[in-house]
Amino acid sequence: SFFRILFALAMRKCVIFLLYLSVILEVLSGTGFSAGPEEAPLLASANLRFDFKPRPFEHCRSFVSSVSDLEGFGHAQANRNFGLMLAASLADVGVCYAYTPLTELSNHRKTVHQLASSKISRLQQWERLVGQPSSCPHLLSSVRGLPQRRAFAKGTSSVQRYHDFFRQRPPANISYVFYHSDTANHCPTAAFWAEHYHSRVLRHSGAALLSKPSRNAVTVAVHLRRYDITTFANTAKRVHKDSFFLRVLTQLRNYLPPSRRMAVHIFTSALLHSKRESLRHSVANAFYAFNATVHVNTPDTDTFDAFVMADILIVDLSRFSHLAGMWSLNLKLASPFRYATNCDARWVGLTPQGTFSEPGFRKAWECWQKYPQAYDLSGRCG
Repeated sequence: SFFRILFALAMRKCVIFLLYLSVILEVLSGTGFSAGPEEAPLLASANLRFDFKPRPFEHCRSFVSSVSDLEGFGHAQANRNFGLMLAASLADVGVCYAYTPLTELSNHRKTVHQLASSKISRLQQWERLVGQPSSCPHLLSSVRGLPQRRAFAKGTSSVQRYHDFFRQRPPANISYVFYHSDTANHCPTAAFWAEHYHSRVLRHSGAALLSKPSRNAVTVAVHLRRYDITTFANTAKRVHKDSFFLRVLTQLRNYLPPSRRMAVHIFTSALLHSKRESLRHSVANAFYAFNATVHVNTPDTDTFDAFVMADILIVDLSRFSHLAGMWSLNLKLASPFRYATNCDARWVGLTPQGTFSEPGFRKAWECWQKYPQAYDLSGRCG
C-alpha cells in the first residue's frame, strides 16, 4: 500500500542515520582511526596497480574489508569493491582482502537489520547467486582475532586517499573494516567479477527472457526506471525520460545493418501492484515503433542476468544496470553517471539527450565482433 511505501522510505532514512551515528561513536570512543588520510600529507598519486591474486594467510601482514550498506545489489557491490580494490593496490606490502558476505552483520548493526529484513533477504538471494570467488580465500569472520579498526570511506577518491595513507603507514597485524565506502571508478574489478560470474552461473536464467525473431537478430536490453523505491520518492531522480531511450534506439536501428534486426526488451518495475499493468501498457505504447517486449517486475536475478547477456545493454542512471554492464562481455551504452562508464572498449558514451558518436559505436561494435567472448582491459581494441 501507499503507507507501506512511505514507511519503507522513513525506515531507510533511519537506517542511514543510525549507521552513521554508530560509526561516529566508535571513532570518538577510540576504536576508529586514530589518524585518517585527511590528516596525513598525501603523496603525489600515480596510477594505481591492482593485484587480485589470492595469498595464503601467512603472507598477509594485515587485512582490509568493507561492509555493504543495506541497499540494492549494485550499491552493496560497490561498497564491497572498495575493500577489494584497496587491498589489491597494496598487495605488495602484505595487505590482503577479507571477503565480506553481503549479509555480514556487525554487533552495532543488529537492531538496524531488524528494520530491514526484506533487504537482507534480497541480499541473501544475491549471495547465493554470485557466491564467493575462489580468489578471495579469507573471510572477515576468519580474522576476528586481529585488532580491528573501523572507519568511513566516503568520497569518490577514497581508494586513492587510503592507498596513499597506508603507503606512508604500512599496517601490520590489524584488520581495517570500512563502512559507507565508495569510489567513482570500479573498472579495475570488472574483469575479476565478470570472470567469476560467467564461470559460476552456468544456466543463465535471464537469457531465456531475451527472445530473438531470428538467429542474426541483436538483443537490446533497456533498463527503464519508473516506480522503484528511489524513483517513487522522487520521480525526477536518476531517471531518463522515454525520449532519451527512443533516440538511442532510433540511432541504433539506423546504424545496424538490415541483416542484424533489433529485438528490443525493456525491463521496468513498479512497487505498487496497481501500477504494474498501467505501466506495462504505457511503456508498450511509447515503444510501439520498436515492437518492444516489456518485462515488468521480473525477478531481480533474472533481470540482472538478462542485462549481462544482452548483445547491447542501454543503462539507466542506476547502479544495478551499471554493474551488469561491468560484468557483461557485450556492448554497453551509458550516459555520464556517478561511476565510470568507460571501463573497456565496449562501452559507448551517450549524451544526456540520448545520442552517441557513430565512429565510437563502430569501434566498439568491431571490437565485439572480433572478440565476442573475451573480456579485455588491456586496450587490445584501443
